[in-house]
Amino acid sequence: MEDALKHFDLLKHLGSNHENISFVCILLACNHASLVDEGCKYFNGMSESYCIITRTNNYTCIINLIGCASYFEKASNFTTKTYRPLIESVCTTLVFINKMLWFLKAILRKLQTSLSKYT
Repeated sequence: MEDALKHFDLLKHLGSNHENISFVCILLACNHASLVDEGCKYFNGMSESYCIITRTNNYTCIINLIGCASYFEKASNFTTKTYRPLIESVCTTLVFINKMLWFLKAILRKLQTSLSKYT
């Protein structure tokens, strides 16, 4: 993960032009390492520093990142900034995250119940 960020920054330092897919990769890397603030920094830098238009895949990555970190209010703020065609993808991502968290909580409850039998 750290290597991905270092290489991304190195390419910037060397004057390479990043493309949309570069940001998808960096956002996925931030998601994998749960680096919410870092991912938001790169996401915001797309349009501010690189003049790259954010697309559905970028919004899906950032909302997945902040949603999995349980920052649902922040995730919902991103949905209000998206363009109408992106809203379906964004909402689908939020619903998936919510279902995944519900499923994990159910598994934890079952494990706690099972473990309590042995204590």
